[in-house]
Amino acid sequence: MALGDGGGGCIKQLLYCDKHTLLQKVLFAEDSNFSQVIVALGYESGKILEKIKSTMATFVINDNYKLGRSSSIKTGLLVADKNCMAVMFILDDVGGKLIATYHKNNVIEIIINSDAILFDIDTYEDCKKYHNRC
Repeated sequence: MALGDGGGGCIKQLLYCDKHTLLQKVLFAEDSNFSQVIVALGYESGKILEKIKSTMATFVINDNYKLGRSSSIKTGLLVADKNCMAVMFILDDVGGKLIATYHKNNVIEIIINSDAILFDIDTYEDCKKYHNRC
């Protein structure tokens, strides 16, 4: 999950909506058949780990998060099961478009029946708007 560094003082992963943080909403999303869930954390990782308790996911710290999304992807892939046949990334709009563009022959489109994926959070004001939306 690449939510960025929370420009404007907002730790996006910890933004609450419907009694759960954004990160919890992703972790508790509809039942999945994933054999492994890895969350790469960078900005404010200590604060996030204090708030998020999950036995469903392996959390890894990306000390190089300022280098961009690819550093988080690499950090996560380092702990991924070496025998996995596929990997699913949950990225923001820009990251997702870049991955899909450069690897279009290896991308499978998944339909998501929710308008929540259309809400873009880039600033603290966006965080407040998202929170008020819920």
